Amino acid sequence: MDSVSILLILVAPILTVTVFDSTQQESLGMINWIMVGIPFVAIYLASGSIYELAYKMPRSQAQYVPLLSLILIWPLLIASESVEQCTVSGVCDDLGMSIFFATAIPLIISFGLPILHPRTASD
Repeated sequence: MDSVSILLILVAPILTVTVFDSTQQESLGMINWIMVGIPFVAIYLASGSIYELAYKMPRSQAQYVPLLSLILIWPLLIASESVEQCTVSGVCDDLGMSIFFATAIPLIISFGLPILHPRTASD
């Protein structure tokens, strides 16, 4: 886990909205833009966990890791759709719940994968 990468992931939505569209920055609010980065940090952690599990398994070259990473598309789509709905239609009521689910899924993957393989749980 690299703290610089996590910081860049959290700041990226703020930088993007500042550079491309300043009207959306006021409508959604700075705290909500920071919240948008949280699922992507969780996806980053889950991806690292998947790669670590594949690396520590016997015959590590036999697994095709991109197929294991396909599950991370779901939280990405949830977070992207909630931000799009909030910015286009202006309805941000369920942004917090969408961000929660988009964060919970990768965190469950990240902390649950070491349970699947005993060698990774002991590290």
